[in-house]
Amino acid sequence: MVSLKKKDICVNTFIDYDRCNALNIEGTESIKEVFGFGGVAKSNKEEPEIIVNIVFKEKVHISGIMVEAFDEGNNLLKLDCLPADLHLFSNNSSISFSDIGVSKATESIKIGANLSKIMELKVAKFRNTSDLSVKFH
Repeated sequence: MVSLKKKDICVNTFIDYDRCNALNIEGTESIKEVFGFGGVAKSNKEEPEIIVNIVFKEKVHISGIMVEAFDEGNNLLKLDCLPADLHLFSNNSSISFSDIGVSKATESIKIGANLSKIMELKVAKFRNTSDLSVKFH
């Protein structure tokens, strides 16, 4: 979610998809699959961790994040098939797996029962965000 003038709106319209990327992901079309625009995006079975690097068209204030995950039959995944944690890196350019041990996450969240629900973030940490990297672990 992005906060603009005290209203929460979906962040998708603010994403510069041409400058975004995802690491360790198998898909059928483009980065847009990660954001629910059709196709399939999934992790490599041998290395299930994924990093998604998101670049925004302008600076945004992020107040929450929602994760949805479906199997190939479009059924919501069970909790034991999901990544347990999200590690968010704000204004850290695009990170890679080699940066993870060096860079400290801006915020880490347990997904658990929060699948398909908006998980609130500490807004002060995500003001004037030009890019956001998300590591699923």
